[in-house]
Amino acid sequence: MFGRTETKKDSFLEQTKAAREERERERAQEEQRDRSIVLMQKTVRGWLARTKFQRMILNDFDTLLPPVTKPSKDIELKSALHIYQAASHFLLQWKDRDSSDCSANQDRLERLCRYLIASLESDSPKTSYIGVALNKEHSLAWIRHIKKLLYRCCTAVERLRPESHTDSISLALYLHTLVAFTSTSSWVLLRNKSLVGLKAGMLQLCSNIMGELVQKGFYLT
Repeated sequence: MFGRTETKKDSFLEQTKAAREERERERAQEEQRDRSIVLMQKTVRGWLARTKFQRMILNDFDTLLPPVTKPSKDIELKSALHIYQAASHFLLQWKDRDSSDCSANQDRLERLCRYLIASLESDSPKTSYIGVALNKEHSLAWIRHIKKLLYRCCTAVERLRPESHTDSISLALYLHTLVAFTSTSSWVLLRNKSLVGLKAGMLQLCSNIMGELVQKGFYLT
C-alpha cells in the first residue's frame, strides 16, 4: 500500500517537474522570438534611416551639381564651402559594395571633378576650392577629403579602357584632377598678392597628398 502511494507521488512529482520544464522552455523560446523580432525591427528601421539619409545626400549633391546637359556651357561657380560639404557627404556615403549605384556615382564624381577644376581658375577664396583649406575650421578635414577624392579618381582610372572614346574622356578628366590638386601651378587664388606667402605651405601640402597616393600604390613607376 505504502509502495503504491510512493510510486504515485514520484510520478506526480515527475509530471510536475516535466510540466515546469516545458513551461520554462516555452517561455525561453517566446523570449527568444521577441528578441529576434525586436532585432529585426531595429535592423529594418536602421536600413530605412540610412537609405533616407543617403537619398538626401545625393539629392543635395545633384541640386548643387546637376547632371550636365550642355558640356560646352561655362560652369557657374558657387560657394566653395557649400560644394565642399556636399562633396564630403557624397564621398562618405559612397560604398564600393553599392554596385547598383556605381554608374550613377561615377557620373557624380566626374561632375565634381569638372567643377573643382573650374573653381581653381577663381581668384576668390569664396569660390575657389582651395579657399576652403584657408579656413582653419575646415583645413584638416579638407585635406583628408582631397586625399579621399583623389584616391577615388585613381581607382576610377584603373577601371577605364583608354581605347574607348567615352572612357578616354573620363580618363583625361581624372588625370587633370590629379594633376590639378598635386601641383599649385593652376591655383589662381595663390596669385593674389596677399596670399603669396602661403605658396610654400601649399607646395608641402601637394607633396603630402602625392606621398599618400604613392603609399597606396599609385604613381609607381
